[in-house]
Amino acid sequence: MTTHALRALGVACGAALIAAAPAPAQTCEPYWTLAGSRIVTYSMLTFDDGSGPAVYNAGYLWPEPMGNRREAPVRRWRGGAWEDLIAGAPPTVAGSTQRIRVLDDGGGPKLYLTGSAPWLPPYSRFVRRWNGQAWEPANPLLYSDAPGGGIAMISFDDGAGAAIYGIAGSNGNRIVRWNGIAWVTVGSVPGGSPLGQFETFDDGTGSALYITGHIFSVNGLQTRDIIRWNGQQWSAVGGGIVIRTPRDMCVYDGSLYVSDMTAGGGKPINGLGRWDGAAWSNAGAGFTSKGFLELYSMEVFDDGTGPALFVAGLFEDAGGVPTRNLA
Repeated sequence: MTTHALRALGVACGAALIAAAPAPAQTCEPYWTLAGSRIVTYSMLTFDDGSGPAVYNAGYLWPEPMGNRREAPVRRWRGGAWEDLIAGAPPTVAGSTQRIRVLDDGGGPKLYLTGSAPWLPPYSRFVRRWNGQAWEPANPLLYSDAPGGGIAMISFDDGAGAAIYGIAGSNGNRIVRWNGIAWVTVGSVPGGSPLGQFETFDDGTGSALYITGHIFSVNGLQTRDIIRWNGQQWSAVGGGIVIRTPRDMCVYDGSLYVSDMTAGGGKPINGLGRWDGAAWSNAGAGFTSKGFLELYSMEVFDDGTGPALFVAGLFEDAGGVPTRNLA
């Protein structure tokens, strides 16, 4: 997949912040630090626009400013403080609609901002591209409900070079590829079968595009809740899965992980499923919760002990280990 959203901004190790008399040396323990305040996040990722890697956050400030909201829909963190990226942005953004993605249409990865703006009739959706200095107009069909429009989701090299893939159709039931001018349909699922998450993964036979959702067929091929596109044809994945809500997919240690699963290949899955290219299995002993069990987001991160898969959601137990919403 393109760069995943970060869910935590600072895990640091340092000395006490309050002046005190000298004391014997103590073990330095990791702890959470506050990266700014009042930031509400709807989409976050890391990206290097040529000025160095940074965290980009799409959201708003809380409490909201008085009067008509005129604030940056995106902020950048390069250490020390958040920078407002206002130049070229829409004058207002409707509520929680703003999202950011890294997409490559064959000309290299770029940061895109999408959302809804009530001042843009008759179709309220907008799309902008970050050029390192300002948000510049991008083809409106990349994020539009207008005829011929689609929702850009991910970039995938299907053998003909990097291209943007997305969703089109009034019910979100067509998978489309951007050819630089227009969307071209590459897959259709039955009406009322909404598509969800997109991810790329190489199971050893070549990179492919995986899509989850409440899917029962694609181009007539019978499947269940997950499909695979290698750039030439669609295929089922391990006998299919059963998914509550298509929340997230993540590649880690040579396997594809899918959250919020209840079954894979006919076998019970307790929250988090693992596809190794041959079969589905539980990720460890799975997750449990006394209330709702929901796995929202995943990210691979090296905290100094080696890369690991971090999972965030609503749960009290992960693999038999008591935890609280982050494992």
